[in-house]
Amino acid sequence: MKNDKKTSLTSKERKAQRRAGAESSQSICVCEQCGKKLAVPAGKILDCPECGTPVSNIPEIVPELESIQPGVVDPPVGRLAFSRKNIYWIIAAVCMAAVLITFAVLTPVVFMPMYEYRDVDNPVAVIELSNGGSVKLEIFEKEVPDLATNFLYLARKGFFNGTIIFDTTNQYVRFGQIEEFESGGTMKLRSQNTKFTDAVKDMTVHKDYPARSKFDYRMNRGKVDDPAKRADSSNVQRAGYLSLCYNISGTEFQICTSNNAQLEVDRRGPVSSRKTMNGYVLGVCIGASPEESLKTVKGIAAMEQLDDYTVNPWWNPPKETVTIKNIKLYKMDYWGKWRTFHWDNDFKSKMSYWAVPSLS
Repeated sequence: MKNDKKTSLTSKERKAQRRAGAESSQSICVCEQCGKKLAVPAGKILDCPECGTPVSNIPEIVPELESIQPGVVDPPVGRLAFSRKNIYWIIAAVCMAAVLITFAVLTPVVFMPMYEYRDVDNPVAVIELSNGGSVKLEIFEKEVPDLATNFLYLARKGFFNGTIIFDTTNQYVRFGQIEEFESGGTMKLRSQNTKFTDAVKDMTVHKDYPARSKFDYRMNRGKVDDPAKRADSSNVQRAGYLSLCYNISGTEFQICTSNNAQLEVDRRGPVSSRKTMNGYVLGVCIGASPEESLKTVKGIAAMEQLDDYTVNPWWNPPKETVTIKNIKLYKMDYWGKWRTFHWDNDFKSKMSYWAVPSLS
């Protein structure tokens, strides 16, 4: 038997094989200089036969595989690639930025008033008015806690918001529960505004007064805890002092603008009787300068009055209505008395002070 011999390819055969392989991987490339088309094998650079410009069929260099992070999706050209980890970091950064911005905005709102009133021993009420002015008052909660409780409670409930300055007679600026004057001397009262009173849940109507408002008798806190202290009736006629309008009502208040102010108010119109304003003091104007808040009050007192007794026989409001927009409270004992304060419970505990029937 003739042994079969394994013969290798001849050089001519190998050349033909290389040419066939090269031709199969050729690509038609265009010369950038003259535009001539020519077949260039893959991975080769040939000179253009027309102009001699090199024409390449070498692919662009791609990133090394080890430089590609697991889980990264190839993004479109010009966009960043986002992995899940990157998204978590972005969310955390956005949340942190939001916290910092909120802190920067709230810092002056929350902490600046605390610094401004650092030397005040009592709560501070800032009355914001529709004419752009404001009145800052120290409320004597330590000296006369029951009278101060009236005012602070009403302010917390928003009782004064939207009510008007209803009188500027005899250099006093008076405000309280009057929402609007009507014809014939009648008034819209906050204590009769059921939308407001129904929202007050910790004060109930007395069983002996079913037809009256919650506020008609409950706010009659006429007793002063210690008349010998600075916040007593002798200070009612001192400039800048806040007092009750009457010693039998706790919903109307007045700020005196002059030490020479006349306390009494004459009834206007055909009836010549007189009403006396003899309430007790429960606060005083304060501010960055001693006259800051008092200047605002004096400006209201100097406004032209609506001098028409048919509107109201007692009060002369400014012709240009001045409304209380809001009363902001600072330095309140929110973590003590006011955190769990309930009007009915507080009222029951002090019933001996007031000349009203006991609660059921």
